[in-house]
Amino acid sequence: MKYEYVTVPLLTHATKQILDTWGSEGWELVQVVPAPGGGDQLEQVKAAAPANVSVIGWADAADLFGATDIILSTSENEGMPVALIEAQLAGKPVVATDVGSVSEVILNHETGIVTNKNAGSIASAVESLILDKNTRDEMGHLATARAQALFSVDRMINAHIELYKSIVK
Repeated sequence: MKYEYVTVPLLTHATKQILDTWGSEGWELVQVVPAPGGGDQLEQVKAAAPANVSVIGWADAADLFGATDIILSTSENEGMPVALIEAQLAGKPVVATDVGSVSEVILNHETGIVTNKNAGSIASAVESLILDKNTRDEMGHLATARAQALFSVDRMINAHIELYKSIVK
């Protein structure tokens, strides 16, 4: 999976605000940066990362989502955010900036939190999910059900078949 258009300064500022509030004991934040290997931004993010923030380049979605509680996307630009669909299929609540089709994938305050491109707003949204495991779990369950209904492979295949049928008529 490729993570694109991550706003490194926004991600770094939001991360630092979260750490200022929560400290660094008992938890770890993992940041995935754009493109396989991290591209040009990997070293920039690593240099700015606090001690308990692990910064990795490309990561397999199944491995990453299985080991996380909350998915955070600070994208500046998105088409259809496939990574967020995968996160929801894995039952993870998402905090994401309101760009592109993010709000079509994430139902605000139901399957995740859609926020503006402000580090304080992003940190606040993440903190609200850190504080409320029940909400995280409920969002994760709703996210999985919604993603399976709208974005499953079978659903996409059937939608394409119907599209082709409508064109042929």
